[in-house]
Amino acid sequence: MEATIMTGKHIVTINRQFGSRGGEVGTKLAEKLGYEFYDRELIALAAKDSGFTETIFENADEKPSNSLLYSIVTGSYNPRSWFVGNMDMLTNDTLFNIQADAIRSLSDHSCVIVGRCADFILRDVPELFRVFIHAPFEDRVEYARNERPTMSAKELESYIRKQDKSRASYYSYYANRSWDVASNYDFACAVTERLNEKHPGLCRDVMVKSNRYNQHVGTPAVLIEVGHNENTLQEALACIPYLAEALADQLMLQSGGY
Repeated sequence: MEATIMTGKHIVTINRQFGSRGGEVGTKLAEKLGYEFYDRELIALAAKDSGFTETIFENADEKPSNSLLYSIVTGSYNPRSWFVGNMDMLTNDTLFNIQADAIRSLSDHSCVIVGRCADFILRDVPELFRVFIHAPFEDRVEYARNERPTMSAKELESYIRKQDKSRASYYSYYANRSWDVASNYDFACAVTERLNEKHPGLCRDVMVKSNRYNQHVGTPAVLIEVGHNENTLQEALACIPYLAEALADQLMLQSGGY
């Protein structure tokens, strides 16, 4: 592939669902643009700058915290292992700060950075472009199957959801933002499509605004406005059964109920 060099400095950060091939996209993008590429290379960089071994950073890679509360919430709490592991003052938070300094050191040149809250850490860099890579769940299962052929279908699905949950919790913990807002947009588009398939023209296109309206809390989460200033109350209320049906259908589909 012939490289295409862009003029000026640009930094591209990529967040990605597990199995969506975000790392592969980042690699190809860096090659195409002639940029430096950083994914697991960040671990080596942070280890070199801090003097700690790479293994320490690998064990904490994109894991939010070894706090007691986080362990309980995510279901990974083991009383014995937690207290033994947390006697060490070298916490995930400390490692995050070391890695954040390493990421900031990259802001002086064009590069592509995958994961690790890089978009948040470099949020004040004017040349920053943020990308989120997501893919259909069944495609991600196939990707995971190639890497873990001994796992059953249910084990693969559980593993993918666990990895996504870990990445989302990591991002939310350190950036205090929603990680996978793309899923909310996808859900809103799917509900809109369902409504208009059965009742053409009933629903307008999805609107995207900078306000988050608490949609950072989780997925799926959307803000739905029923009616308009040119509708009567009776017209707005008449739409409710159709909206409820479309929401129920999409939620059942996503949960595997259909």
